[in-house]
Amino acid sequence: MSLNVKQFKPFIEKTLIRIRNFLTTKEFREFLILMFFIFISFLFWMLDTLKLDFKETFDIPVRLVNVPENVIVTSEPTKSVKVTVSAKGTDLLNYKLGRKFSPISIDFNQYETYGESVKLLSLNLLQNQFNAATRFVSIVPDSIAYVYSANEYVMCPVSADFDLRPDMMHAIGKVKIYPDSVKAYIPDYMSESEVRAETEQCIRENLSDTLDVTLDIKKIKGVKFVPDKVRLVAPVEIFLEETMEVPISGVGFPIGKNLRTFPTNVRVTFQAGMSKVKELSADDFTVGVDYDDIARLSGDFTSAKVEVKAYPEGVKNIRIYPEYVDFLIEDKVRDHDSIGDNRRDR
Repeated sequence: MSLNVKQFKPFIEKTLIRIRNFLTTKEFREFLILMFFIFISFLFWMLDTLKLDFKETFDIPVRLVNVPENVIVTSEPTKSVKVTVSAKGTDLLNYKLGRKFSPISIDFNQYETYGESVKLLSLNLLQNQFNAATRFVSIVPDSIAYVYSANEYVMCPVSADFDLRPDMMHAIGKVKIYPDSVKAYIPDYMSESEVRAETEQCIRENLSDTLDVTLDIKKIKGVKFVPDKVRLVAPVEIFLEETMEVPISGVGFPIGKNLRTFPTNVRVTFQAGMSKVKELSADDFTVGVDYDDIARLSGDFTSAKVEVKAYPEGVKNIRIYPEYVDFLIEDKVRDHDSIGDNRRDR
């Protein structure tokens, strides 16, 4: 079924005639007059309202210019200043629509005589962009400061602040920092001993895979670190179990007394990360019998408990076999004696 436009032509013509007749009626002319007076009233209301005081906040950027090539700005000025002003509505309308605020431009050469630490009042840098009738309500920040250094840099070792904990089946290997030292530009009023390149804290728990993160170096006012970020790499390894033969030593024995145990060595079994196990030897462990523990034993006891006195970091679940050993306490033989007196000390 095709659409016949001619069928609608009489209807369209009739509708256009009705609209034309309405636009020439008295009612429509009265409606136009009403709208005209409403518009005029609105203009008078708007002009009257704009005479009142209003508050408005503007964000004005800050720029430091003409910095010499041999100067390093160690503490940058703020990126922008938030200014809240009170002014007539007409002035605020001009600020928002008619005027574009220029960035606060601080010429380095103009304030070079202030020294390496420069602090300027924000109000003094802003006044020329507002007319005299404008009242400043608040300026944040109220001052703009920056610090620079023309000195050579010094190298500072990086101190990483971290607390890394693996899960039960893994161990943390040797943690490395890249780079391990950074350049520090320090102004004359600070000494090198005051400056330490410390990272922000890094806390991780239940690690089961190697950790590789970027850490920020803590900011120090007046000091610039290059780079200001470092990488922390902590290899996470699966635990291995290892056993070593470690000699037994006497702990806290008086001069002239010597400990002899049977056997002289014990097997120390422990768990550590794969790379840690490869580094360890029996010399890294100290196992011994404490003299004070023996002294408290009655004369019937011929065995003493062996304890781990020292062990490397990163080692856990240490076990000793045998846990108890037979012992004798001997008097050390003097050089001029041919025969020593060996006896049990009771």
